[in-house]
Amino acid sequence: DLGIDGGGTKTHAVLIDDEKTILGEGLAGAGNPLRVGVENAIKHIISAIEKAADNANRSKGDIVSAQIGLAGVRREDLRYLIKNRFRELLRIRKVEVTTDAEIALYAATEGKEGLVIIAGTGSVCMGKNSKGEMASAGGWGPLAGDEGGGAGIARRALQAIAKSSDGRASPTKLSDYAVDYFRAGRLEDLSVAIYAPQIDKRSNRRICSICFAGGNRKR
Repeated sequence: DLGIDGGGTKTHAVLIDDEKTILGEGLAGAGNPLRVGVENAIKHIISAIEKAADNANRSKGDIVSAQIGLAGVRREDLRYLIKNRFRELLRIRKVEVTTDAEIALYAATEGKEGLVIIAGTGSVCMGKNSKGEMASAGGWGPLAGDEGGGAGIARRALQAIAKSSDGRASPTKLSDYAVDYFRAGRLEDLSVAIYAPQIDKRSNRRICSICFAGGNRKR
């Protein structure tokens, strides 16, 4: 059996046997189709599966069922599309596609009532009550949500630096760390550096790790 956890940063594949013993694991790139596109997400998931199969000394053809939990698949039509693509590519008889929040909730509660909060590249909260009713909040991505995620924390750090520089807020040590990380030379040049073409969301997320590590400037 196969389990997949695909998010905005990486995809984790795990193969288990009938007794739930882990046979092999594999890691690959982002599995969120809204971030990288459906075909790229599928490519990364397939790569993670192949690595897990290699580590388990098994063939992909040995997989009889798959539970695929992905960020960015709240829409039913998107789950249906990915499910059918996997059936075509891997010939797995039983495939289920759910959100990453659902598999995280089940992992935390084993199907019972409870609550789980994900604060990573994406941020979402999901819960289940004793009647089996489900509810969720968040999961809106980096533009409208991701509270507690790396990109969101980095964005707030940059906003604090901007306000400090303009005199709208108290001075912050984050300014020195950000200037150093982006190699801006001076604070006045930081705005140019953070909008450079080579700066992506991963680079911005890295700011939060530097800031909260107390100024560790290793790149």
